[in-house]
Amino acid sequence: MAEFETADREQRELDAKGEGARDDDEELRLQELNQLLFRD
Repeated sequence: MAEFETADREQRELDAKGEGARDDDEELRLQELNQLLFRD
């Protein structure tokens, strides 16, 4: 459960930054988290 909460928190933080503020690594990580958490 803690693993989900950590991934969920990280996904929300990256999403809140907005598309223009994320660097390439963060954008890739956000895509990975979206797949892991089944979010589009």
